[in-house]
Amino acid sequence: MTTSQFKEWRKRMKLSQEAAAEALGLSRNTIVRYETDHETPQVVDLACAYLEEHGAFAASGKSCICHR
Repeated sequence: MTTSQFKEWRKRMKLSQEAAAEALGLSRNTIVRYETDHETPQVVDLACAYLEEHGAFAASGKSCICHR
C-alpha cells in the first residue's frame, strides 16, 4: 500500500495510530512511518486485508492478529 492508502485504511477501520499498531503487532512509530514516507511491506498489506475482512480485532478478544 502507498502511504495514503494505508492512512485511508486506518481511518476506514476507525483505528487510532496506537490501535492500528496494536492490531498489526507493530510500533506506533512504524505506523507513522507507513503513513508518511514508506510503503507498507506485502505482509502488512495482507494483515490489513485480513482485519478488514474479518472485522475489528477488539471484537475477537485478541490484541494482535499474529497471536491467533
